[in-house]
Order: sequence, then C-alpha cells, then structure tokens
Amino acid sequence: MAIEARRHLFTIAEREKIAFDLEERGILHIYDDRASFESAERVNTLLRLGGLDRRAVTPEELRKIEPALHGQYYGGFFTESDATGDIHKFTRGLAEACKRRGATFVHEADVFDIQPTGASFMVAWGSPAGELGSVVKKTQGRLPSGR
Repeated sequence: MAIEARRHLFTIAEREKIAFDLEERGILHIYDDRASFESAERVNTLLRLGGLDRRAVTPEELRKIEPALHGQYYGGFFTESDATGDIHKFTRGLAEACKRRGATFVHEADVFDIQPTGASFMVAWGSPAGELGSVVKKTQGRLPSGR
C-alpha cells in the first residue's frame, strides 16, 4: 500500500507543480550492531514480499552510498526507489491544490455524520463555538481521484 501511495503522491506533486525539495536518491537505513541489523532483516523479508525493492548493504557499500558517514557500522538496507522531501512544503502545496479544485477546509470541527446521498456524500460537522455546517461532495459513484 505504501508503494502505491508513494506513486500517487509523486504523481500529484508533478501534476499540481508542488515544490517540496524532493530528493530522489533513495533511503539508507544504518545499523551499528548485529542484533539491530538482524531484526531489520526480518522486517525486510516482509517488505520485499510486499513488493519493496530494499537490499542489504555492507559497511563498505554504506560509505559508497553516503560518503559523509564516519564510524563503525554493522550494515544497512538501501531502498533506491525511495525519496525524501519537505513534508511541510508538500502538505501546504497539496492544500493549495485542493483549494484550486474547490475544496473548503474546516478546522477545529467535529464530524458527526457522513451520509451517502446518491452519487454524493453529505458531511455534517459542528465546532466548539456552536457553529454547524455541512458539505456535499459529488463523487460520481466513487471517491474522487483528482483526475
């Protein structure tokens, strides 16, 4: 699920021109002792079964991937297809893209009902100040994809 979510997030960022300091150099997980590495190795087996291309790397490979590393390390795992970026910039850009597409954000409100209404959903909310509101979102029989 995370692999598919990452693909969607990158697609949204490109389509909506969200600048968030994206670094597509992979993610390196580093372990300084055998027990931690072996625990991560068990997790890695599950991640690979789920489709993630994440490989074990030796201490020498760690330094080739990240030359700034100093010290003694037992090993690590490298996910070449992964990336990182500024999540604050991404979420702000995503919010602006949603607003351009007609979204309204209601903060500090409690949702107390969601009802399907044909090809739409009605979301009813209330705030601590006593305000009440509702929003109807047309979905054409499915959740919106943003396309």
